[in-house]
Amino acid sequence: MSPDFYEIFYGGGGNRWTYLSRNYGSNEAAFNTPNLLDCNNMVSLWLSWENGQLQSGTGSILGQNRMMNWNDPYPLPIKGIGVMSAYGHNATWIIPSKGN
Repeated sequence: MSPDFYEIFYGGGGNRWTYLSRNYGSNEAAFNTPNLLDCNNMVSLWLSWENGQLQSGTGSILGQNRMMNWNDPYPLPIKGIGVMSAYGHNATWIIPSKGN
């Protein structure tokens, strides 16, 4: 595991914000995303990264309904992803690969 990574925290601040950070909590940006997550319904989110530009949105169509867009002036090489729910909370994640 690399010591350099991006973290995207959906539903932060009482489900009002999405935070983007580098390396354990160095907050780089915050995006107002009120009521993004719903404990009773599955929420579709997309995430993309290319040439230091990290983007995310709602729905299942890449590039639509963008809610986060950040350009890293010193981009990290991305070689993998990890997904987790907040400590003490359960979540179900469905992650289709590009080929599916």
